[in-house]
Amino acid sequence: MNEPITEIEISVPAESNLLEGIFRLIWEKTRAASDLINQLREERRELSGRVAGLEAEVQKLLNSVSDQEQEFRKLKTEHAQLLNSNGRNFLTEDDKERLKARMRELIAKINSYL
Repeated sequence: MNEPITEIEISVPAESNLLEGIFRLIWEKTRAASDLINQLREERRELSGRVAGLEAEVQKLLNSVSDQEQEFRKLKTEHAQLLNSNGRNFLTEDDKERLKARMRELIAKINSYL
């Protein structure tokens, strides 16, 4: 009868060592997973910062392109006006009338001195 008790006492430490090994393995894998998660979070933070910087740069470039497009349209319009004038005066009808009136005034003043 003593023999079966001895077997139980001997098998308990063996099971204890087995469980301890299993728990140690689980702990190591959990720790490795935790380290990997922390590393991935840090990489994500860095990449998010980089994305924000790139988005700001894209917005800056889009604004610059928009400004350049507006300037291009303005210059294109001015160029078309110059081509259409084809050597004619650039004055509007109102400007022409004002200029004629001013010239008449100057001629009248000159004549009054003569």
